[in-house]
Amino acid sequence: MMSSAAFPRWLSMGSPRTPARTVLFERERTGLTYRVPSLLPVPPGPTLLAFVEQRLSPDDAHAHRRWVAKVEMSKPGSWGALHVLGTAALAEHRSMNPCPVHDAGTGTVFLFFIAVLGHTPEAVQIATGRNAARLCCVTSHDAGLTWGSARDLTEEAIGSAVQGRWAGQVGRAGGQGRWAGHRWKFPFCPCLQPQGDQPSLSPGLSCAPRPSPTWLLYSHPVGRRARLHMGIRLSRSPLDPNSWTGPWVVYEGPSGYSDLASIVPAPGGGLVFACLFENGARTSYEEISFCTFSLRDVLENVPAGPEPPTPGDKPRGRCWPS
Repeated sequence: MMSSAAFPRWLSMGSPRTPARTVLFERERTGLTYRVPSLLPVPPGPTLLAFVEQRLSPDDAHAHRRWVAKVEMSKPGSWGALHVLGTAALAEHRSMNPCPVHDAGTGTVFLFFIAVLGHTPEAVQIATGRNAARLCCVTSHDAGLTWGSARDLTEEAIGSAVQGRWAGQVGRAGGQGRWAGHRWKFPFCPCLQPQGDQPSLSPGLSCAPRPSPTWLLYSHPVGRRARLHMGIRLSRSPLDPNSWTGPWVVYEGPSGYSDLASIVPAPGGGLVFACLFENGARTSYEEISFCTFSLRDVLENVPAGPEPPTPGDKPRGRCWPS
């Protein structure tokens, strides 16, 4: 669990180039493992909600339950107790890939996830061409205190696009909601989709680079041959695939899935970000850690200028299949 120290003190801890890190979830001796973290700020405050999968083992076929932790960022305090989201499930399915969304207009929190039939692994779905996943969501109207029952959106949102065939992992995709989330349409493809070591563009989209008032942060393991070293990259012109900086490594060692969120302003009004990520000493799924850093930290620690291409990289400035 997280330290009981006041949150503002955490921002000042750690070495200049490595933010202080707090372990929220840790693999248990029984084999229970926590994977695929997701982070959502919910105003006012804001409140931070952290979602993870609980698995009986690291294997994706052994996903078991969904857990959520909560912290109030508007006042000194610590992370609250962990809760099982018992309603985020379909009968005879396992819940995976949490993707929370906050509707600023209604205050509703939507937690999207996939429900995969039984213990069917992803590899079997790919090999057989049969899709075993359903796209679902649960909602909360009180900033994550209580949750409604699961709603299966598969037919409404995807329909004939699946038709029983394997259509890729229906997880953290984009979507378009209508009427305060009562209707949904998937997939919605943003122009920029950072993947792997290099950000890439969605196939079939024309994205002419131009100056942008919007900057983009991206967190991922930066190792080229293994999941190692959690890094933060910055793009000052997100539609330009050549604009990405080299990584600022915020954790050295095995690292995996991660999520970023913009949270409370730093002293003086600067932006502050939170990162929730998988990490460990020997493997990337031993712990899920939480750290924070400011925009100033990013600007001071990312390498200056775009990262030069290395031999073997895909040519930039083109659209590539995911």
